Amino acid sequence: MATYAGTSVSTTVTFTDTAGTATDPTTITLKWRAGDGTVTTWTYGTGSEITKTGTGVYTATLTTSVAGRGWVVQWTGTGACAAVGVSTFTTVPPPL
Repeated sequence: MATYAGTSVSTTVTFTDTAGTATDPTTITLKWRAGDGTVTTWTYGTGSEITKTGTGVYTATLTTSVAGRGWVVQWTGTGACAAVGVSTFTTVPPPL
């Protein structure tokens, strides 16, 4: 199902160790590519875009300002919990 351009989209990641225990990485980066190809990178602790909601759990809200296929969201953890998680979605213009 597509998302209307202009809608805020929440993205959440949970980092876990090999035993499945929620773990905080040393560094957390959220990189996302908008439907028009623009790439934005946020790093936890350097601004207010990424919020920690629990051990190993981080969330951010993206504003889908343009319609387009190929929105890509990539969370990366390094150090104490090295992991990468990727998701994709499509935005379409609102009907009116």
